[in-house]
Amino acid sequence: MTDPLHEARDQIETVKGMSDYITTADRLAIAQALATIAVAEAARDQVAATTGMAENVGRLGDLLAMIVSNEAVIRTESAS
Repeated sequence: MTDPLHEARDQIETVKGMSDYITTADRLAIAQALATIAVAEAARDQVAATTGMAENVGRLGDLLAMIVSNEAVIRTESAS
């Protein structure tokens, strides 16, 4: 599966290199489009990182629950 942001960046770079007659307004529009793509890429990466952190927190919660459960079993067995 191809990355739509990468494809968009490639298309903009292709258009940018096609003509020697690109106006200043065109150049500004291209720069704005590239900046928008960069921000979208950063946001996507941040979401991926946040998702990874949430998964780790979930795993830590599972581990903590297991430790608490085991401690309760040990205390129950020790009390017997």
